[in-house]
Amino acid sequence: MDSLKLYYKSFLLQLKTFRIYRVNFFASGIGTLFVYGTQLLGLVTALYHFESVHGWNLYDVSFLYGLWLASYGIHITFFAGVRDFASMVHRGQFDILYVRPHNLLFQVMCGRMDLQAMIHMGASALVLVWSTMHMDLQWSWNLVLKLAVILLGAVLIQMGLTLIWATLSFWLIHVGSLVLFGWTINANYMTYPLSVYDSVIRWIFTIFPMAFITYFPAGWFLGKFSPGSWEYQLGSFTVPVGLLFFLLAYAFWLYGTKHYKSTGN
Repeated sequence: MDSLKLYYKSFLLQLKTFRIYRVNFFASGIGTLFVYGTQLLGLVTALYHFESVHGWNLYDVSFLYGLWLASYGIHITFFAGVRDFASMVHRGQFDILYVRPHNLLFQVMCGRMDLQAMIHMGASALVLVWSTMHMDLQWSWNLVLKLAVILLGAVLIQMGLTLIWATLSFWLIHVGSLVLFGWTINANYMTYPLSVYDSVIRWIFTIFPMAFITYFPAGWFLGKFSPGSWEYQLGSFTVPVGLLFFLLAYAFWLYGTKHYKSTGN
């Protein structure tokens, strides 16, 4: 209960910051929408002249993009502080958290909340609605539940990736370039069907489960895989895979906190 109160108070503080810097918030929001709009336009342009890519048409690939964007927006709502954790370590601010009676990861989460996540989720909702409107989907509560399930699995994997990159800050002085490289791969490779890539790339993204953010769950949801196939089975296990990956990432985080050495003041 105390943790929930702490999170609520942190949210109120972030809301006050938003009220003070409204122009900055809206300007950044417009920039974010422009970037996503440009990416979607590039995707549409690339696929416009092709009926399909490995069995995935324009709207299927747009669904992949919307699913990635939705999982990113939801996860960054809670993990913005983890995303920006490296700066906290470099400034020596992480030391303070050790003397407080709360979980370290939870305190990092409370330290920063990105209200622009609402923009990410709004944009993803538009893309998902637009793409599914052009599909022959028979919406039902069961299908809505399946969508919620694949989103949950994707969010858990996104959180796991962010937590791994944050943990590397305990040993690496500058992780910015590495994190940018990771996000570039995540954002660009995961918005296209995994089947278009080389077999080595497919195995890497399956074992290191980035393909479970979009490709496998989307294929399972949209019926792209034949029932009983290994791809179909993997798609249905998105949540267990996501939970396992997040727990492994959290274990890595715990290992990092035990070996953390203060940066001083």
